[in-house]
Amino acid sequence: FFFFGMEVAAVFILLSFLVGLVTAGFYVFRVMSIRVSGSNIEETSMLSPAEGATGYGALAGESHFDAKGETTDKLNSIAAAIEEGASAFLFAEYTFIVCFMTVFGILVGVLLPVKSWETAVSFLWGGFTSLVCGYIGMKIAVKTNVRTAKEAWHGVMSDESGHQGYTRAFNAAFQGGCVMGFALVSLGVCNLFVLVYVMEAWVGSQSEKGASSKFVFEAVAGYGLGGSTMALFGRVGGGIFTKAADVGADLVGKVEQGIPEDDPRNPATIADN
Repeated sequence: FFFFGMEVAAVFILLSFLVGLVTAGFYVFRVMSIRVSGSNIEETSMLSPAEGATGYGALAGESHFDAKGETTDKLNSIAAAIEEGASAFLFAEYTFIVCFMTVFGILVGVLLPVKSWETAVSFLWGGFTSLVCGYIGMKIAVKTNVRTAKEAWHGVMSDESGHQGYTRAFNAAFQGGCVMGFALVSLGVCNLFVLVYVMEAWVGSQSEKGASSKFVFEAVAGYGLGGSTMALFGRVGGGIFTKAADVGADLVGKVEQGIPEDDPRNPATIADN
């Protein structure tokens, strides 16, 4: 495409961005079209009365599910708790990340010998892109989780072999993952494309014609640094957060309260998800 000129390459990149964004939106629609309120099937318990009363099983609470719609009501209550925890985690993590981005961006601008502030801007640009993608990923993951569980339960209850449940659940999970994948790539490519043009206008006006491209891409290198640094925060910070919550709640829930491992009444179950 570059053989035909930058204009053709620019059009191709923008079209790729639009196709990816539209595809992500399509999969959002597919995931959100799965109803999680009410029920279309007669749901009967797969647990014995004793197991239902003690809370054993993947969805068991204080009683077993033998009424229409009760399973999805329980799924919704668990999903609401998971979403609340995910939002609290994002708020806490992003507060620290914004502080880190600000301080580190200033350090980059002060300490780098060449095109320092341009690189700092690229760093912040990449970090912001990563934060937006992380937010989208967390939100769609929470929405997909409950719908995957609903599809698995629906399929199992309507097909004794369970194959239908596996297929429906896999499709829901796969479509939810496609949202994050297409959105991440589309936003990343588009932001990088715009950043290159911004830096060409900024750096190119300050440099000699021959050295312009070199300085532009030295400055744009900060974009990757910002994106990967924020992704590292999300990966490591999220792991520490959920593991600490998981271990603490497990100890209290199982040792002190006698709540089973995967019972939704145990906050560790929410932290795991």
